[in-house]
Amino acid sequence: MKKQIIFFISILILFSCHRINEPSITETSYIITIENNSGYNIDMRLFGKTIIEGSIKNNEKIVFRFSYPSNVEDSISLELPPPPDFQEADSIRITYNNEVTIFHTKKEVQLVSKSLQLKLSYVGGKTTSTEYEFTYTFTPEDYEEALEFGD
Repeated sequence: MKKQIIFFISILILFSCHRINEPSITETSYIITIENNSGYNIDMRLFGKTIIEGSIKNNEKIVFRFSYPSNVEDSISLELPPPPDFQEADSIRITYNNEVTIFHTKKEVQLVSKSLQLKLSYVGGKTTSTEYEFTYTFTPEDYEEALEFGD
């Protein structure tokens, strides 16, 4: 009987230790803000598998929030992401005040100095152990580039 009790207690200890060592699945959150400080209203059209349209008024912000389980983060690079819809688009047409148009693409070399689809065009980073915040800002200089290089 004493051996059975010791065996039973040993099994309980093993199972309780296993539970303590199991990694908990947490989520990594991303907050992506698109700000329009260009001085102009902007219409955006995303081209890809589907076409998505949206607009952002001058001095307005759009905030995207999304999360991934931490085990997904380990398998793919999510450190500096544009919003998911922007990642999936082939290109994004940016139109200022229904007059001046320019395209943002995933190509590192393009007419504009920054792009909604390029990770390096966003500022920000890790804010907590499970949260990242990034911002993309349209500026008057972006409008000037569109005037110079756009349609």
